[in-house]
Amino acid sequence: MIDLSNIKKPVGFKKKKKRVGRGHGCHGTFSGRGCKGALARSGSTRKWGYEGGQMPLHRRLPKRGFLNIFKKEYRILNLSDLNRLFNDNEIVDEKTLIEKGIIDKNEKVKILSEGELFKKLEVNVEKNFQKSSRKN
Repeated sequence: MIDLSNIKKPVGFKKKKKRVGRGHGCHGTFSGRGCKGALARSGSTRKWGYEGGQMPLHRRLPKRGFLNIFKKEYRILNLSDLNRLFNDNEIVDEKTLIEKGIIDKNEKVKILSEGELFKKLEVNVEKNFQKSSRKN
């Protein structure tokens, strides 16, 4: 029966460390580092993505789209949600929404006009719904 006490490691499980730079008998004349150049020297490093002068992959691929770094993300709340979550004469602001666990600490809120509001509430959030003043 096989259990933890009699399991053996498979052949080739452990490899000996490659000792480079120890003469011709070990990995040939140049110790497996090629002939001359920066990578043959000790202490050499390569920049990320460097391909020996060839145009790197991250520059060969086309760029797609646009990322707006100033974009603000809002958690959406509808008027029908406010009916369900709050009682009459309560104040709706970011502090009370965080206390009730509706939003996280760093989130901003936008209230949309989906549904109807049947309760008296004082709403103080970053983005409130306002009817548009566009003329048709």
